[in-house]
Amino acid sequence: MQVHYGLKGLKLNNSVATIGSFDGVHAGHVVIIKRIKELAKKYNGETVIITFDPHPRKVLYPHTTGKDLKMIYTIEEKIDRLSSLGVDHLVIIPFTIEFSQISSTSFIVDILLKQLSLLCMVVGFNHYFGHNKSGDFSLLYYLSKRYKFYVEEIPEKDIHHESMSSTLVREALSHGWIKKVNSYLQSKYFFFGNIQQVKTESVIDNGQLVITGLKDRNKLLPPEGTYSVTVFVNNKQYNALLWSFYNDPEICIQINTTDKLEEGSKMRIEFSELLSDFTTMESSDEMNASIKSDFYNIC
Repeated sequence: MQVHYGLKGLKLNNSVATIGSFDGVHAGHVVIIKRIKELAKKYNGETVIITFDPHPRKVLYPHTTGKDLKMIYTIEEKIDRLSSLGVDHLVIIPFTIEFSQISSTSFIVDILLKQLSLLCMVVGFNHYFGHNKSGDFSLLYYLSKRYKFYVEEIPEKDIHHESMSSTLVREALSHGWIKKVNSYLQSKYFFFGNIQQVKTESVIDNGQLVITGLKDRNKLLPPEGTYSVTVFVNNKQYNALLWSFYNDPEICIQINTTDKLEEGSKMRIEFSELLSDFTTMESSDEMNASIKSDFYNIC
């Protein structure tokens, strides 16, 4: 997948495109991506996803709905997820107040048609775009007839009644309902981190304790607790126990391995399920006991 940062100098050919924030890349998004892949094959085009960074709400409503908005995936994680779905191009538009003032028609004509050579456009059933969200499917359909491109709206029933919304994923994640989150995403929830420290002693006597740091404080994380996870580091895969304290945020991962893990290494952590919820516990002794028990159960 080719990643394009910004629109300056961008020129693509025969684009079969869709547009959105794609926070979480949930099941509803996957339906749309599968459709643009089908159309690209049919019309000999290339799949293009247009997204934004930062999230529009962070820019447009910084003191209200955007103030405390956390992202299911960071931009790096979003790139990784979309790449795994076989998309040809990802266009990341820096979202600013100035960009938000571009009219819906100008966005279609001056950007999608002129710069991306738009061949087909696919949107979800409730998609709005352009200044003040003035663009909708009716406008897209009108412009498609005038400028000779194909446009398609995915019906609500084909996106699982839009129950797979980013809001619903966030709610499930905030409660630690990992199996439900993974079902919504049609993939395991994950994040990237960098190993800050490796210890051989911990609450548990064997294995290695890895403390990893998160670079993006806008990342949405599940509640403090213990989780069954799979860790990928240095091209190797490990079953592991993760427990979390988010003041730093500090993430502790216990890996039962004789492999030497290096500080500074990049980690991918995929979540399978919540084992113990620390928010319901009253003492550190209770938390330590649950860590030991959960570790020996999964490792």
